[in-house]
Amino acid sequence: MTGLLFGVLATVRLNGLNPYTWVLDYLGACARHRGEPPQELDPWLPWRMDEQRQQELRRPPVGWQGTSQRPTTATAEESPTALPLAA
Repeated sequence: MTGLLFGVLATVRLNGLNPYTWVLDYLGACARHRGEPPQELDPWLPWRMDEQRQQELRRPPVGWQGTSQRPTTATAEESPTALPLAA
């Protein structure tokens, strides 16, 4: 299950979206559906989003206090999974 989540978040990140914003948006949709995942997943698939939706999910979450630093590449001693998810 963890590998699946990392794969989803890596896909989100590789498509230029903010993973925190994306997760909050998806979980908000689950909450609006009484804890159930939405039937239609297209609004969260980067390759199905229109440009406006992509722009919305590229921004940091409202009230975000995270770092503005860009992630760096892993050193030889670090595993690729050690990279931060914040963009």
